[in-house]
Amino acid sequence: PPPPGASASPPWTASSAQAGGEPALLAVGRAGGGFVPVPPGVVTLLVQLDPPERIGPFLLRAGDAARVRILEEATGAGAPVRTWRLERGDEAVGRAFPPPETLPGREP
Repeated sequence: PPPPGASASPPWTASSAQAGGEPALLAVGRAGGGFVPVPPGVVTLLVQLDPPERIGPFLLRAGDAARVRILEEATGAGAPVRTWRLERGDEAVGRAFPPPETLPGREP
């Protein structure tokens, strides 16, 4: 469970991941909310957790359905250990799906 006072659905922002330039804001949303359209390209997410979590960069293609899952493990006195996973296609929208390596259009 989240620590006391933590938001159960923290806000996030998606920005373009441009080398050598200012990233452009692409979309905003809340964790656990509905799908939000994000333009295709190389994207970085910033999730307002404590401390904030930067995820990516990763490539979104036109027509992709994608979801990011963040797993957090308490470590005692220090900051939590977090891992994240990008889910695509049927895996992202919660349908029954084949193993990820057999999803159509997925690159290894």
